Amino acid sequence: LEEALKVQEELARGGLTDLAEVERWMQRLEALGQRHWAMRTLQRRRLGLLLQAPGDLPPGAGQAALDGLLAAVEDGGVGAATQVAWDGIALATAVRLCRAKVFVQSGTLAAASLPVLRLVCIKGEGLLDLAERLEEACRKQDPSVLDAKHDAG
Repeated sequence: LEEALKVQEELARGGLTDLAEVERWMQRLEALGQRHWAMRTLQRRRLGLLLQAPGDLPPGAGQAALDGLLAAVEDGGVGAATQVAWDGIALATAVRLCRAKVFVQSGTLAAASLPVLRLVCIKGEGLLDLAERLEEACRKQDPSVLDAKHDAG
């Protein structure tokens, strides 16, 4: 547990900005299990770093985003999921997967994100609008739908 606290301290100082470093910490703490707060925090940081880099996401990224979102909602409710930005991480991961034409996994993430976003966002704004376009893009298997704006009404 002391190691987990070191992760918290490092994040508070603005550290853990290198993907390899985050992955090393994840390996060190893997005995804590994927549901432990430190592991989820590291996984969220890892996904955030992966999303900043161009190109395809590595295998398992979509499942990791889904697991993190669902665990946060299950453990602390919608507020907990949005407070630590799992909704945004899940949605950003889903968009990248959709653009890579991984529609089933992207659609699953969109479906998991939408109920959360509908509770915390106003219709037609930002993340909710993107999530709705994402759902449509996956259904139509057409990533270009992501670039279109929904008509008001």
